[in-house]
Amino acid sequence: MVIWLGVNSSKVPSSILQTLGDPQNDLYVSSISVWEIAAKYALRKLPIPVPPATFVERILVDFIAKPLAFETRHAELVVDLPLLHRDPFDRMLICQALDEGMTLVTADAEIRRYNVPTLW
Repeated sequence: MVIWLGVNSSKVPSSILQTLGDPQNDLYVSSISVWEIAAKYALRKLPIPVPPATFVERILVDFIAKPLAFETRHAELVVDLPLLHRDPFDRMLICQALDEGMTLVTADAEIRRYNVPTLW
């Protein structure tokens, strides 16, 4: 989702963009998303127009978002997470959202199989 915001926000429904742009909502970008962006960029699997650090900084500024660190307590939750989704980045995001009481913005139907609040 973070990638779509920075590369092609036309993929994001206008209702989601409105929600993200509402100053009443606190927005966060997980360090897991930053890690995934950097990893895919390094493997040349993510054609973004600028290096990852600049790309993420623009998203943080444009959407008035805050960075959210992945903590040990988030990682520990994976023990109880059913194996419905095999993507390790998404599984970490699910654990983080569950622990923090946050809503994940995602188009991924596999993530919606978990008992985690989502928006799409």
